[in-house]
Amino acid sequence: MKDNKIPSDSLAERLLIEILTAIAARFKSSLEGKVAIEDVIDSCESIINDLPLIKEYVSPCFPPYYNIFEFCKGEYLQRIEKSIEPFIPRSESHALKDPGILVVLASWLDNYEILLGKLDIRQQEDQLLSMKLVNTLIR
Repeated sequence: MKDNKIPSDSLAERLLIEILTAIAARFKSSLEGKVAIEDVIDSCESIINDLPLIKEYVSPCFPPYYNIFEFCKGEYLQRIEKSIEPFIPRSESHALKDPGILVVLASWLDNYEILLGKLDIRQQEDQLLSMKLVNTLIR
């Protein structure tokens, strides 16, 4: 946690651990039991709407050098990517078995990027997921 330039005192570390625990619980409760890509996408779209609330209500409760919004945003985007990534076909043969999955993923990616833009958080974090999907689509 020291790479985030957050004080290494035990209070700061405990706060970050509590925030990570809360984020993990949010994702677990929203995604638990979801196996269909459409259900996972719906949950992820709902979860991403937490970010404006975090920016407006949680972030001001911390000193600016904690960068709480950036910290939470990074964790959210990473967890969303991990939730969607298993559905990205690993090979052309996997994509051919279920070509509809590519359409669903491409549509979701468009909506995801628009949503991130509306939230004013379009960053490089989501480009990794975009590149994985684009590489699958052009194989």
